[in-house]
Amino acid sequence: MLERRIIKGEKIPHNEKTFFICEQYTEWIIKEKMRPNVELGQKTTIITDQFNLIVDYQVMEHQSDSEIVPELTERLSCKYSISSWSFDKGFWHKNNKIILYLGS
Repeated sequence: MLERRIIKGEKIPHNEKTFFICEQYTEWIIKEKMRPNVELGQKTTIITDQFNLIVDYQVMEHQSDSEIVPELTERLSCKYSISSWSFDKGFWHKNNKIILYLGS
């Protein structure tokens, strides 16, 4: 692959790239922060309560933060009485805002 990219100047399609040869689940995670702006691994969401105790988690496979909100809110609302939600900007989507508003 190095020869194709460096010597031949080819652009390698995303699905042909190898990010980490030991773990097949590894994904290319792009962050919008200055440093590090790229990470390799698998996204994981950890849900905590107001006392910072972990109440739930989710390992995401090829999902963005905003895609898991509907499933997450349904799963947690069945277990807990939730009076407010707090997410960072990666979870924002206009449909999620409606789901959270109607659910409370």
